[in-house]
Amino acid sequence: MNQDPTTIPDWKLERYVLGELPKPELESIRKRTESDELLQTRLRALEQSDAEVRSTYPTGEMTAGIRRRLNGSERSEQGLSSRWLWAALPAAAAIILFVYPMTLRDELDGNRIKGGDSALFLYRKTADGVEELKNGDIASEHDLIQIKYKPGTLRYGVILSIDGRGTVTVHLPESGKSASELKKGKADTLSFSYELDDAPARERFFFVSSDTPFEVRMVLDAAKSIAFSDGEMMLALPGDFSQYIFTLKKDTGHAN
Repeated sequence: MNQDPTTIPDWKLERYVLGELPKPELESIRKRTESDELLQTRLRALEQSDAEVRSTYPTGEMTAGIRRRLNGSERSEQGLSSRWLWAALPAAAAIILFVYPMTLRDELDGNRIKGGDSALFLYRKTADGVEELKNGDIASEHDLIQIKYKPGTLRYGVILSIDGRGTVTVHLPESGKSASELKKGKADTLSFSYELDDAPARERFFFVSSDTPFEVRMVLDAAKSIAFSDGEMMLALPGDFSQYIFTLKKDTGHAN
């Protein structure tokens, strides 16, 4: 049986509850809840499930369980087939992540490695040579950024960036639908420089890698789903993927 294309999938509804969808989608779902009784019922079920779990499990125990899931060390016992991380969490656990944001969010922000020993390095071309950048450094329009990555023990990877306007750019692979096969354990530099435009706020770079082949589209879709998010967020990908995030803050007042 084909799924109704107007039905909001569970993972997206959970992201709506968390407030982690692009603003237009949040507003669209909010408006639908005003007239869609089925959607209202599903939301009430999420709230009820959350209340039941919080009354049954101590906060610390529940937080530890969510952390294990986010680290990919605990598989869902419900046999969920979705490739999205949030869908791999029980609905109540997803809501508790929203209730206790400070206990978990601080472990997901910044240029942290999740699930592997991969790493991402950014360099800026200057009049005198090359300057290595640090996570959180200021960059300007027309800066030429060189991207270098260390795959560690993982074999396949995708590198992309999201600018302050929500535009997603794929840097690796340069073409094709599949993740690039990486030179195992050896750092490599992309063959081109990336010129920053006048997009405001920041440019977020993501290095996603896995030991098994995967499609670029999966990572691209995950990036688009957080393109307009205000905070630093990891991509909603399976727990066995490694993610490394590098953020440059944008100074659009002047260029180097």
